[in-house]
Amino acid sequence: MTEIQSPDHARDPQMLAGGYSLRPAALDELDIILRLRIAQNQADYQMDGVTASDLQNSWQVPAFHIGLDHWLVCAPDGQIVAYGEVRGDGSGKEFDVIFAIDPALWQDAESGQSVALGLLERIDGRAGQLAGGQAYHLSSRLSTRNVDGVRLIEQYGFTRSLTFHIMEAELNQPPAAPILPTGVAIRDFIPDQDDQAVYRADEESAEDKGYHQPLSYEDWCKRMGRHTKLFDPGLWFLAFADGELAGAALNFYDDGRKTAWVDHLGVRRAFRKRGIGLALLTHAINVFFQRGYPLVRLSVDSHSLTHAPRLYERAGFRTVLGYHIYGK
Repeated sequence: MTEIQSPDHARDPQMLAGGYSLRPAALDELDIILRLRIAQNQADYQMDGVTASDLQNSWQVPAFHIGLDHWLVCAPDGQIVAYGEVRGDGSGKEFDVIFAIDPALWQDAESGQSVALGLLERIDGRAGQLAGGQAYHLSSRLSTRNVDGVRLIEQYGFTRSLTFHIMEAELNQPPAAPILPTGVAIRDFIPDQDDQAVYRADEESAEDKGYHQPLSYEDWCKRMGRHTKLFDPGLWFLAFADGELAGAALNFYDDGRKTAWVDHLGVRRAFRKRGIGLALLTHAINVFFQRGYPLVRLSVDSHSLTHAPRLYERAGFRTVLGYHIYGK
């Protein structure tokens, strides 16, 4: 198990079966929480997936309450073995469930289930408090590799809604040049000129995603990291068909993980089945290769209504991991 001792805080511990105890987490336990989150991500996705600054930033949003919206579980010997968190969107209706459990804990199925259930019950209860007695919805993302977590959350009443593939392509040799359909041109995004048009096109192209929730322009900017250090206009590519914006490939590079991500790739309905999506994707891959990026990844709905996984396979991507979206 994770051999980390918690600072000496008396914080309303709740006793669980097997001598485990659950208590609120604190700001000064960031390193403990980070190590648990990374251990879970490594087991689930073979990457760290979170940094100290990621956690600090996520705890600074108004909808999150330090010491009230997250918890740690201690083993009988004092080791920290699990972390849980509830994250609201500020509406009081929608909450994300996050938990990280030391993989070694599942070697004893009874202990693992006791700890996980204790966290889920506390998370659910806190969400109910924040909802103020109104109906609310819990969501959680679990790796397809996390068999114990999947079994547990289904027992708790969560229902699977979607499954996503994480696909990747290694750029160890020059990729094929993009083939532009007749009348189609691709250029880089121009900040403060293209924002509104790309927002509208991206939202339109996403309408065929069964899970898409329409975003305001401001929320779209936040979702796409438009005003963060990850935004690079040289990695946002726009396709024009006969002068009209037909689609876009909105990408970013994660320098810490040395991975390029195809974040959004979409073509407006009126311009589909002309090869524009493949041209955008191939153009992006060529730019990634020219910049010396070794790996490209993306996440795609396994049952995409536009059959997106087939497009990515044609471009040389392969499925390496997956995750489920659950709701309750």
